[in-house]
Amino acid sequence: MKLIRIIPLFLLISCAGSSKYEIKGTLPDPKFNSEWVFLAPLTGGTAQTVDSVRVKKQSFSFRGRTEQPGVKVIRMRPIMRLEIQELLVVVEPGKIQVTLDSLSSVTGTPQNDALQSWKEFKAQTDRTLLMLQQMIDAATDDTVKTKLTSRRDQIVTDFNEYNRLFVKSNEGNALGDFVSKLTGQ
Repeated sequence: MKLIRIIPLFLLISCAGSSKYEIKGTLPDPKFNSEWVFLAPLTGGTAQTVDSVRVKKQSFSFRGRTEQPGVKVIRMRPIMRLEIQELLVVVEPGKIQVTLDSLSSVTGTPQNDALQSWKEFKAQTDRTLLMLQQMIDAATDDTVKTKLTSRRDQIVTDFNEYNRLFVKSNEGNALGDFVSKLTGQ
């Protein structure tokens, strides 16, 4: 009788440190049904390291175990990438929700929530810098050009500081390591 009480306790303890992840994703249109979605390492993918699933009812899912979280990419075959943006995802324990679309997104776990925030901040910064550069290129007045250049340089400085603080707050995890390598922070 005591053994029956111990087994559930043992199972509960053994699952407490679970390294299981589940990535559930959706796509915007039924035309993507039967297409393949791939979960791949950022570099050096092989048949052993790339997972794939077919889209059914505009959704897909990956499940697995991970001993150490890492950044991977979710993508479709090359022609589909004209409509569906590839998506970086941190494979870490938990339930991860992704939306594949022209602007893909990821949420659900701490590192993925942070990754999505970083991605949105970077996209906004890139749009602002592009607009400022176009204004600088079109400016004919040197005073205006100098002010715009100064503003652009300040935004670059602010973004570098954002990256530095982001890497520091994610020090020692897969996301911090990835952004550090990407930005040179």
